[in-house]
Amino acid sequence: MTRTDELLTNAVRLKSELRKRLGSEPQDAALRLSLHSLEQHIGDLATSLAREQEQWQENLEMRLTGNTFASASIPVRFLRSLSESLEKTLGHAVRKAKSGKSGRRLSDSALKELDLRLVGISAGSTRLHLSASSERNLLNEGPLQRALGSIFFLLQQGPGSDAFGEAVGELGPQAVRWLRDLLTDLVQNRSGLTLEWTFRGRREQIWIASAEEVETFSITLQRTRLVETSEEILEGVVEMLSRRNRIILRLNEGGTRHVLYPQKLMQAVRELHLEDSVRFRCQVSEIAAAFTQEVTTTYELLEVLEGP
Repeated sequence: MTRTDELLTNAVRLKSELRKRLGSEPQDAALRLSLHSLEQHIGDLATSLAREQEQWQENLEMRLTGNTFASASIPVRFLRSLSESLEKTLGHAVRKAKSGKSGRRLSDSALKELDLRLVGISAGSTRLHLSASSERNLLNEGPLQRALGSIFFLLQQGPGSDAFGEAVGELGPQAVRWLRDLLTDLVQNRSGLTLEWTFRGRREQIWIASAEEVETFSITLQRTRLVETSEEILEGVVEMLSRRNRIILRLNEGGTRHVLYPQKLMQAVRELHLEDSVRFRCQVSEIAAAFTQEVTTTYELLEVLEGP
């Protein structure tokens, strides 16, 4: 329990005692004034506590638009399905960010560690406020932060974007499938979506889409084929260490490769320098774009076999 938690608990207890005294002494003006001041103090403490807790959470706001929500209510079945799709999208994206691997099932412990919570509904039930455990380190980095970055990176790519295949490969097949299901839920309810991600009161990313744009993106994901095909050894020289968790490798045989690396290999990557000769074991994936069927090949680092 934090100091603010403790102060709030004590203040609420004192408020209960003052109310009891006021019941037996209803004409006591000083007692009424004390109770009023204490209630204001409790409000201030509650606000401070919410801000303290928010600082260690990744916060999401989902703003829904459509006739389904015009009556200032939200169907329970839709809310349940939407919540599951979001939780599974984030859970699989976090696992991919941590280990670089996808898997069909998420353990209960992984979902518990994510700790996704619905913390509020507002504006006629069209705004859902959610939070999840951040776990950022001193460099302001964390697996959920990386996962959310990958989700927004994909959402911000149009169907014809050159980076679409790269974004799909970065997020991983299971997270992409659950994101597709989330968008399908919205399509079935003819809803647009504004998805906003904040951390410590600062906007990190926002995606705004009409109902038609949500449907287009949903169809695009449905028609996109992603297959993790094989492993490959890459040998070359480090040309660039990208801010988006990528290494640009200049191959000994010619050409370059953009190699994504997971959080678990971050320490090994930090030991690399430009122009270092390296040998990487990588997972190779192929993504066939929805409409053109143009194939994008992505590389994800599994192991640094040789380095500096």
